Amino acid sequence: MLEDKLDGLSRNKGLWLAFVIGFSVRLIPELLSFPHPIGWDTIYYAYRIEDGVLFGFWDNIFSSWMLYAILMFFGDLIQLEPFMLLKIVAPLLYGGTSTAIYFVASNKLNWNVTKSLLASVLFTFSLAALAISWQFYRNLFGVMVLLFAIPLIKNNLSWKETGILSLLGLLISWGHELSTISLFFIIFVSIFLSAIRKERIPLRLFVALITALCILWQFLFNISIRCSISNQPSLVT
Repeated sequence: MLEDKLDGLSRNKGLWLAFVIGFSVRLIPELLSFPHPIGWDTIYYAYRIEDGVLFGFWDNIFSSWMLYAILMFFGDLIQLEPFMLLKIVAPLLYGGTSTAIYFVASNKLNWNVTKSLLASVLFTFSLAALAISWQFYRNLFGVMVLLFAIPLIKNNLSWKETGILSLLGLLISWGHELSTISLFFIIFVSIFLSAIRKERIPLRLFVALITALCILWQFLFNISIRCSISNQPSLVT
């Protein structure tokens, strides 16, 4: 039976299978629409790749610039036309997110390979997920990294896992703002539940949050400064 064959796979092979399924499903619309782009925001991503300017101001380092940097790097490296590059990147991001779903099911929920793959496949064929993947690449990138970080949110966190979670938190902060807020929410809920159950408070989670918290605080501070400046009355009459 198919279930027996899937359960016979190792977790690593299941991980690769989840990626291949997600990548292949998302590649189909890109091939069907070739050479035209999919989604409105895709045009803006292509413009950013072509423009090649990552930071307009120094404080942009505290914004969600990571995906733009990756796109510009590979755009310069392989010298592909921006829309062609995005036709490759979009399936890669979707495949990566499908893999992250499998990773959470397998490592956080301790599901077997079959159930983990089923969760990944359900996500892959979800119309909502596919609609987001048409053009919201930063959202997809942030969610993907966030999902890989979730299994590390636990009470018995080692210092090595603390370092990895800290790095992932930094990538999430530079990936997308909503994913950053989601990360803080998940961690604080985890700490709150530990306190209610009178379990040991995982203090290393606070250590892992430091980098992401610094980026988020500075980002919000910059927004507040710009809003206050824009609300000041003009001196020109």
